[in-house]
Amino acid sequence: MADDNGGNSNIMATLASWKAGRAKLRTEGAPAPAADAAASAGAAPVTASARPTKMARVGARADARSRSTPPPPGGSAGAAAAAAAASGGGGGGTGSPACAATANAIAPSVPLAKQVKDALAILRAAEGKPLSADDMRAAGLSPSYDLTPGGKLHTELVRQPRVAHSTRPAPTPGQPPVSRLAYRSEHGIRDADALLRHIRARPLGTKAADVRDAYRAVLDDADRLVTRGLVIRQYSYEFACDVFFPCDPRARPAQPLASEVVRLFHEVEVPAEPAELTAALRRQGMPSALATLQRRKVPPLERAQGQRKRRQQAPRNVTNAHLPELFRGAQPEAIDKR
Repeated sequence: MADDNGGNSNIMATLASWKAGRAKLRTEGAPAPAADAAASAGAAPVTASARPTKMARVGARADARSRSTPPPPGGSAGAAAAAAAASGGGGGGTGSPACAATANAIAPSVPLAKQVKDALAILRAAEGKPLSADDMRAAGLSPSYDLTPGGKLHTELVRQPRVAHSTRPAPTPGQPPVSRLAYRSEHGIRDADALLRHIRARPLGTKAADVRDAYRAVLDDADRLVTRGLVIRQYSYEFACDVFFPCDPRARPAQPLASEVVRLFHEVEVPAEPAELTAALRRQGMPSALATLQRRKVPPLERAQGQRKRRQQAPRNVTNAHLPELFRGAQPEAIDKR
């Protein structure tokens, strides 16, 4: 019995010392048993801070794959730069500054519709001036947009009805001609003289919305034409915009009325009541817009002679044939009596 007690005490003492050692390892950061084995073999101890993280291991595997896979034939410089960035620049690692700088230099993929919209905005701001690819980039277009003749963006811009395409000889002999693009308004108006000719060619009126995209100061030039008396401006509630009409240059300028005519105009009294105004117009033999027409009442529609008659329903059998036990024996004579 004494031997059993002594063995148990030895086991408890061993467990206590083992727990104390584990606690010391957690608090002091002592090397783990694997580190002790590495130290006994003469290798550098591996601590928790020196262990590779998950991102580092993933980057190492990507680096190994990029090194083992040969580059495709005819690859572009952007693909080579992307591969160099993925491989960490020859040992720089996935989180190196060189890798981040190379990744930021590669422009993200922009939809073609967004590229066309940005290019049209640059061309419209130039007010019809032809621009080359370098001119458009200098005006603020993203350098990542490919404006090479024959490319997707260049081909789509040439197809636009508001874009005019032209070429000019290259400044250096032996090089291909320079492609230029220009914004073309709907009517080709570029100055005030062209605007005046356009308005005079349309005596029924020119809407401001139709000439607003001609150039930046087109509405200001229209106001100057109105001030000079060459154009008449009238707001249209139908189109919700101003409409410009030409003034006939052969028309005589407005002449002031004689005082006698003005006096006679003001002496004529117009009846205030609609009935009196209508009667006064009828006496003068003029129709009145205030008179209402006597509209004939439309007779109600008569019923068709061949209308389908309503079908008569046969009385239903209300006998509960599925409950024969209710009809056995004497039947009640009244509702409240059995």
